[in-house]
Amino acid sequence: MLTATRGLCIASLKAPGRAGEKRWVRTMRLVAVNRRFTRISHHIATVCVALCAAGLAIVTAYSVLHFNMTADTWELLRWYAAAWLVFVLALVGLWFVPLRAAVLLIIAGSIALGVVSLLQPPRTSSDAARYVWDGIVQHSGTSPYEYAPADPALKSLHTDWLFPAPRTRADGSNPECPGWEPHPVWQGHTLLCTAINRPEVTTIYPGAAEGYFAAVAFLTPDSAQYLPMQIMGLLLVTGVTVLLLWALRRNGLNPRWAALWAWCPLVASEAVNNAHVDALGALLALVAVLLIAGRRQFSGGVALGLAIAVKLLPAVLLPALIRRRPFRLLVGVLGAFAAAYLPYVVVSGSKVIGYLPGYLHEEGYRDDQGSRFALLRLIIPQDWAQIAGLAVLAVTALLVLWRVNSDRPWTAAAAMFGVALLAATPAYSWYALLLIPLAALARRPEWLAVAAASAGVYLSGLLTVDVSGWGSSLVVTQLSYGAAALLVGVGAAVRLWLGRAATPSRVTALEMPEVRETVLPQERERVCGTDAVLAVQHGGLLSAKRRNQLGYTLLGMSVLAVGVLALRRRHLRRRRLCR
Repeated sequence: MLTATRGLCIASLKAPGRAGEKRWVRTMRLVAVNRRFTRISHHIATVCVALCAAGLAIVTAYSVLHFNMTADTWELLRWYAAAWLVFVLALVGLWFVPLRAAVLLIIAGSIALGVVSLLQPPRTSSDAARYVWDGIVQHSGTSPYEYAPADPALKSLHTDWLFPAPRTRADGSNPECPGWEPHPVWQGHTLLCTAINRPEVTTIYPGAAEGYFAAVAFLTPDSAQYLPMQIMGLLLVTGVTVLLLWALRRNGLNPRWAALWAWCPLVASEAVNNAHVDALGALLALVAVLLIAGRRQFSGGVALGLAIAVKLLPAVLLPALIRRRPFRLLVGVLGAFAAAYLPYVVVSGSKVIGYLPGYLHEEGYRDDQGSRFALLRLIIPQDWAQIAGLAVLAVTALLVLWRVNSDRPWTAAAAMFGVALLAATPAYSWYALLLIPLAALARRPEWLAVAAASAGVYLSGLLTVDVSGWGSSLVVTQLSYGAAALLVGVGAAVRLWLGRAATPSRVTALEMPEVRETVLPQERERVCGTDAVLAVQHGGLLSAKRRNQLGYTLLGMSVLAVGVLALRRRHLRRRRLCR
């Protein structure tokens, strides 16, 4: 339904006589003033948002230039928090900017953040060194699953920047590795220094990721170091931004939501500066979701299979995408996944499993150590946390499979992956890269709290922050992810209460080409003003019965949570007394 938000119908003002003419003149003057005021306010909003985006780029550049793993991480955390604050302010202001200018700002801001992230090599992660090394090994004709980087069989491939020479200490004692990133490995009485983490084990990355590393190594010289991987990260981030803008507009949603990905500080840090391959997985997963929403199950399955072959995490999205024509989808997924692994299986056989089992054990996914499943360990014994985590994922998968809208599966996909992160509480912030574009497409900004929590856990737990004042890294993880879970719950409850879960954003008619070309020419004589609004409503507020049900449900959940926490506190008190 086409209505006018400002202005009056001119036809109704053309009453006969001098009085009617005066009313018509006064109304036209008011309309002109209103238009002028709107134009000025739009210009002011555009300038303010552009300044916020520039400030975000400056904060990002300062963080990249002045911090690394051995720097004062508390100061890095403060700058990172400042970046998130500016990011939120820019997002809020973006809704007051005209759509055309907003789209240009989103693209320009995304590119600017990516460019300033290229100013230094990776600062807070050394994973890119493994990417480059795996590419070099494959370029030489060797499978990355055959030998570890520290293996003497690959010594001829060692480069000075990946394997710097050790230096002698000032007191003449044992030599040490230079710089902040090399990892020392003692081979007998010889010290081997390398920028690659876990240099004594083979690679962990799946087949499509290894193909990506090999392609970058084939196209660039070894002396380029990390820059090619970072540039590829910038291209992937820009690709996701453009794809989000296109998908949002195609589905009648507000393209401004793409800024959730384009301007997110986590994206600039992890996808560009640290060059994590998860950005490629996020792009492929987004393509898969859009193809499946367009009823192209096989093509979407191929894209999803490649995303899983880049990083296994996108497999969590299957329950949200498999409802329509599951056979065609699974054929595409399994075929693409097998094709990505086939060349490496032919060469290395069962060695393609790599270091995955050791990684799961090391990170606490196969035992009760570390800070994995931190939120579940608040209410149940840690021995049962893994089983409880699997149960949470299973229940979420069933709910998603039952309630998913196959024409718009991104909301269910975001919920599925977000719940998986909250259940597992990973310590690596780049795992959340896949969640951000899904949250943007689903218009669920509360899921970005999970991404921010993962970044806080990583910076405070794995770098040089002393968390003894907080108790342990487990407590920091519980506080961070607990706050994120609370924000997600509040956002979901408010949205459910208002009954707007299925209501698209209101978009002005002049901002939509199809409306400007068809509807407005027919209405131009009847409606004055330029802000006619196309309001597509799929439902109103909740009924009184539904509101009562929601209220009782929230009350019951609150009582249950209080009871569980009380029992947990009583259990801990008894344990302390027994000691």
